[in-house]
Amino acid sequence: MRRTALTIAGLATAGLCTFALTGSANAADGVLTVNGTAYPHPSGCYEGGSHPLFIDNQTDQFAYVFDAPGCAGLPAGAVPPGRAEIKEGLSVLIS
Repeated sequence: MRRTALTIAGLATAGLCTFALTGSANAADGVLTVNGTAYPHPSGCYEGGSHPLFIDNQTDQFAYVFDAPGCAGLPAGAVPPGRAEIKEGLSVLIS
């Protein structure tokens, strides 16, 4: 009986670890809109195309705004989930 309980506990732990590792690699749930272009389930860096950026973040993640193309350098600002804001920047990162 003890061996069965240990086996079940080990399998449950392995399953939780697998879920935690794969969960962080998934795209955000929702839609990110940058200057009128909608990105469903976004993940990664998006170029704004013009300055300033209109960002409508209807996802479950923060959208980080960068002054440089390609999301280079440090974030200059952020748009919280469920908010739309105008930000100075050239690119937006969401994970």
